[in-house]
Amino acid sequence: MGALALLALATAACADEELRELVPWISLCPTVDAAPEQCDDVIDAGELPVELAASIELAVVNRGDGRLAIEGYALDHDALDVAVLPEDVAARSGLPLVVATALPVDALGPGSAELSVASSDQARSPATVQLAWVGVPPPQPDILLCDGEGDAAPCAVPLDVDFGPVRPTQAASRVVTIKNVGEDPLEVEGLRLTGSSDFSLGSSSQGGELAPGASAPIVVIYAPGGDGADVATLTVDSDDRDTPAAVADLRGTGGDDQPPVAVCSESVTGGASATVRVDDLVGVDGTGSSDPEGDPLVFQWTLAGPTGSTAAVVDGAAQRALFTPDARGAFVVTLVVRDSLGQPSAPCTVTIDAVARYPFRARARWSSGGDVDLHLVESGSALFSGRDVRYDNRAVDGFSLLDDAERGPGQEEIAGALPAAGTWELWVQLFDDAALGAVDAALEVVLDDTLPASFSATGALPASCALWHVGDVSFPAGTVTPVNATLSQCP
Repeated sequence: MGALALLALATAACADEELRELVPWISLCPTVDAAPEQCDDVIDAGELPVELAASIELAVVNRGDGRLAIEGYALDHDALDVAVLPEDVAARSGLPLVVATALPVDALGPGSAELSVASSDQARSPATVQLAWVGVPPPQPDILLCDGEGDAAPCAVPLDVDFGPVRPTQAASRVVTIKNVGEDPLEVEGLRLTGSSDFSLGSSSQGGELAPGASAPIVVIYAPGGDGADVATLTVDSDDRDTPAAVADLRGTGGDDQPPVAVCSESVTGGASATVRVDDLVGVDGTGSSDPEGDPLVFQWTLAGPTGSTAAVVDGAAQRALFTPDARGAFVVTLVVRDSLGQPSAPCTVTIDAVARYPFRARARWSSGGDVDLHLVESGSALFSGRDVRYDNRAVDGFSLLDDAERGPGQEEIAGALPAAGTWELWVQLFDDAALGAVDAALEVVLDDTLPASFSATGALPASCALWHVGDVSFPAGTVTPVNATLSQCP
C-alpha cells in the first residue's frame, strides 16, 4: 500500500475517533456521582410534606464523550414542576436537576410521577425516570400544658391543677408550663383567666413565639377570699391547629388550716422498721413530709429506747436525723412536724430492733479530771504485762479496747467474746500527766449488750498513778466478784 493510502486510512481513523467522542449519553440519577445501576429507574424522594413547598433533587448525568444539550422536559403530575434544569452538560459530568413540589393536603401517603427529559442524545431521548415519595403532614406546632416545671411534671391538654386547701389568710402559687412539643414554632397569642376572681396570674398574659422543644412558665396564684371551693379556667390561645385554645382547669379550697403530714422511714431500707447491731449508726428520713397548704415545716425527732439506754437523736430538728443504739432492744424514733401556725402532725414512728454486738463489755466513765485507763488482766498475770488489755496493748484473746479518752468527761471501754473459762481482773487507774486533778470513776459490766448493767461500782482516784482493783470477772458466766481495793503503781 502506498504512502498516500496509509495517510488516508489514518485520517479516516482520526475522524471516526473524533466523531465517537462527540456522542452524548444522558442518564437521570439520584445524585451526580451515583452508580449507573442507581439511575434511569425509580428515584425515591422519601417523605414530602403536604401543603408546603419542597423539592426533589436529582441529577442529569452525561456518560458520553460529547456535549449533551437539554431540549425540554415533561412531568405527569400537576403538583410538580422542574425548578432547575441545566441547558447542557459537558462530557463525563453531571449537573443538578431540581423538581419543586407543592403537594395538596389530600396527597398523604405514597405518590409517584414520571419525569421525561428531551436531549441531544438521539439514542435515548427522551430519558425517563419514575419519582416516588410518601406525602406526610407538614411540620406543625403542638401545645402541651404541664403542672409544674421539669421533666417529671405531669402534662396534658386539658390540664387539671388542684391547689388543694389554702387558708383564706394565705396565697398559694403554682407554675403552669406551656410547652411546644411540635416541629414548627408555636405562636402563643395570649392568656385568658376566667372564673373565680380568687385566681390571678403572676406572669404576663402577653403572647410570644415558642421554638420547637421550648417552654415558658406561667405563675398562677390562688388567694381564697373565704371558705369553700373555687374554680377557674386558664386558656392559652395559640396557632396550634388541633388545639387553638388549650385549657388548664384550676381548683382550690379556702378553709381552716389542715394539719401537716409526717412521713418517716429508716434511711437504708426505706421502711418503717429495721434490724441493726448495737453501736451501728442509724439514719431516719422525714423528707416525704408535707403540708396541705404548702407551709414550711418544723421537724422534731424524739427517741425512746430500752431501759437503761442513754442514746439520743442527733440533728433532731432536721429533715434527716441520726442515732446510735447503745443497748439490745427496741428503739422507737418518732417524728412530728408542725406548720407555720404551729399545728402538729400525727406522729410517725420508725422501730429499730438492735441486736447484741458484744457478749461482754466493761466501761469506765468519769465526768472531770485527768486520764483514766481501764485494764482487763488475766488472773495470775501482772498489770502492764502482755495479758493486760489496756491503752498500749489494745487486743488480747478476743478482748479489745474500744474507747480511750485522755481527760474527763470521758469513757474507756473493753469489749469482746466470753472466754470458755477463767478469771480476769478489772482495774481502773488515774494517769494524770496533765495535772487535771482527782477523778471519781464509775465502772459497769454489760452482758450481751443488755441494760441495765449486770454489775456497777464507783471509786475515787485521788492522785496520779492511783489504782482501783474493781473486781474479778468469772467466765463464761461473766459474773463479777467485787474487790474494791486501791493502791498506787505507775507504769
